[in-house]
Amino acid sequence: MPLASGLMAAARMKDRLPGEQSSYIVTAAAYARREDRERCFPLGIRDFVSTRFFSPEFDRIQLTRRGEASQ
Repeated sequence: MPLASGLMAAARMKDRLPGEQSSYIVTAAAYARREDRERCFPLGIRDFVSTRFFSPEFDRIQLTRRGEASQ
């Protein structure tokens, strides 16, 4: 999915269910600069994984979501 379409979809999901009800959106990207990540957070994207993510990276997101991991 092109970057613009993914950002638009994230913003729409955030608008439909604001606050605590909103979806936990994780973006997969081959490479994301710090500026790219910072631009995504206000749109409702909460975390990133590499397109070739490994299980430990996905496990980190799940544990963080549950409040079990240190950040």
